[in-house]
Amino acid sequence: MSIIGTRPILEEELEKYNEKEKKQLLSATPGISGYWQVNRGKCKDYADRINMELYYVEKMSLLLDIKIFMKTLKLLVYGV
Repeated sequence: MSIIGTRPILEEELEKYNEKEKKQLLSATPGISGYWQVNRGKCKDYADRINMELYYVEKMSLLLDIKIFMKTLKLLVYGV
């Protein structure tokens, strides 16, 4: 587990992903915080979560991790 990454997916949640999405998601190291966590207010349903997690996997970079980390700190200090 890393500090920034995707959320760990439960086995029963895997059925909501197609094979390509499963492979992408399982290739990333899970994290304590991630793109979905700091943007969950924008989620309407589980499909939005899937899209956010896959967006992170596709766009993974040090700059994106820094942005997520800074937003995580802001949420911890100031709340939602």
